[in-house]
Amino acid sequence: MRKYFTKLENNGYALPTAKAKDHGTDGWLSTETAPLSIVLKDQQLLSMLTGGAFALGNFTDHLMNLGTLLLGDANADSKSRDTEPGYYQIPIATDDAHRNGPREFIIAVRDAKNDDGSKKYPLDVRMNTHVTKVIFDESDTDALPRATGVEFLDGEHLYKASPMSRSALPGTPGSATASREVIVAGGVYNSPQILKLSGVGPAEELKKFGIKVIKDLPGVGTNLQDHYEISVQGKVEKDFSCLDKCTFSIRGEDDPCIIDWESPVLGDRGIYSSPGLAATMLYKSSTAGDDFDIFEFGGPVNFRGYFPNYSINATDDHDWFTWAILKAHPRNSAGTVALQSADPLDMPKITFNYFDTGVGDYDADLTALYEAIELARDAFKRQLVNITEVMPGPDVKSEEEIKNYVKDGAWGHHASCTCPIGADDDPRAVLDSKFRVRGVTGLRVVDASVYPKIPGTFTAVSTYMVAEKAAEDILNGLEASS
Repeated sequence: MRKYFTKLENNGYALPTAKAKDHGTDGWLSTETAPLSIVLKDQQLLSMLTGGAFALGNFTDHLMNLGTLLLGDANADSKSRDTEPGYYQIPIATDDAHRNGPREFIIAVRDAKNDDGSKKYPLDVRMNTHVTKVIFDESDTDALPRATGVEFLDGEHLYKASPMSRSALPGTPGSATASREVIVAGGVYNSPQILKLSGVGPAEELKKFGIKVIKDLPGVGTNLQDHYEISVQGKVEKDFSCLDKCTFSIRGEDDPCIIDWESPVLGDRGIYSSPGLAATMLYKSSTAGDDFDIFEFGGPVNFRGYFPNYSINATDDHDWFTWAILKAHPRNSAGTVALQSADPLDMPKITFNYFDTGVGDYDADLTALYEAIELARDAFKRQLVNITEVMPGPDVKSEEEIKNYVKDGAWGHHASCTCPIGADDDPRAVLDSKFRVRGVTGLRVVDASVYPKIPGTFTAVSTYMVAEKAAEDILNGLEASS
């Protein structure tokens, strides 16, 4: 899969030799690292990151320092990156400190014009259009059902996940017909929901809601997985100077840091060139397999998960430091996405079954997170700035207490795996290796639901790679049939 990463990347941070070996330079996704000036100008932040280096070295018997941070490449194509402890700057999807990603790529393709002003590519993007089901042609009784299009409703705030859905007007029905195939890319929750509403999924569940069974696929909406995440946080005695001028316009006030970003001096756009988390430790716990299983990243923010207005909470005060911990390669695959009704505007019932309600060796995952919390605490101790731990807090001391803190507070935001690819003899497989839905024709799923096992750390780039592979599979199939 590495070839798809180099195809999509436009690397802006690696040394020339590393770019030639490990990276792409003409793809649609620009990658950078935040400028070092942010850290070098703030002695408190520099101290906190030094503590991270010393703690990781202490825990792993490897020499770690700020030089390790500066010279390493978190996206290097090397076995050592995956198997040995490392301290890295975090690559970010920016182009000259402007965020970029699939949205920008899609807009560029949608809006591209030929020299005569005509539309260059056959891509239309319709907003406020909610797909309700896939249409199948079953007229040929000797062939598999074939997906021929989709039905949808036009209208704003129709889906009941929207707080404004209660006041939404009824949607206007419509349909779209596919000339070749239908590609579902609804994401980890909506792709299995769309398949089930269309008659593709566990037969018993579909019959319960009066949905005609097109294909009994028991794996649809099962296998839901996510990374466990938790934070270790502390407060310092004075604000981090790198945030001195920043208001984040929380209350509508002017923000001098935005002015710095908009009007760079010698190319330096300031603190908003950074996502707020300055460095990451890659740590291999005592319960890990071959590869590291802890991604622990730190910065001067108050971050403890996702909830309404979390971003305001994260940036309102400037005297917080957070080590955010992500458990890679979790063992649990017992989550589900189930229908609550046959109404396509209803949300599905999403159940993650964390830790002891799931499957696999949950205590091994807890042990890894316990070790990661102790690593973050050690990072606080191995630097010169006075910092008072707030979360989990000084009263949480024993291994059992720390594990309870994890079980009570863990969150995730990388949900995936609900329409998994699998082998021909796997009864839970939903897709084949080319993303085609089993038991029907003309239908693929391409999004983060396709994984049989959740990718190691963050799922965004791996999902871009999945899309690149799917595009290649489709084009190769067309070429072979022409």
